[in-house]
Amino acid sequence: MSQVSAHKPVLGDWQTVTVTNPGANGYTSVQQAANDGFVAAYSAESPGTELQILTDASNPPTTKRATSFGSGTGSINFGACEVKKSHFWKADKVLVVFWIPRS
Repeated sequence: MSQVSAHKPVLGDWQTVTVTNPGANGYTSVQQAANDGFVAAYSAESPGTELQILTDASNPPTTKRATSFGSGTGSINFGACEVKKSHFWKADKVLVVFWIPRS
């Protein structure tokens, strides 16, 4: 008879990240990842607004890993990327930002 082993969850719980001035000029403060994880962000903005997620080992981060441009008034911009443990990240031109760590 084979034994079934318990699997450890791969992801932790979703967390909402505070956004200062949500919208076309919304941004998060620089965050440092305690674990590997994913950041996801969206914004409903006017044409030409560039949602950005930056992450790397620098504080503040300077490497753009995800971007989305608005294509019309009320368009929805979305970006997501993985962040390495101990690296820094931030999101610009955002309305809502979520973080989910790997367990």
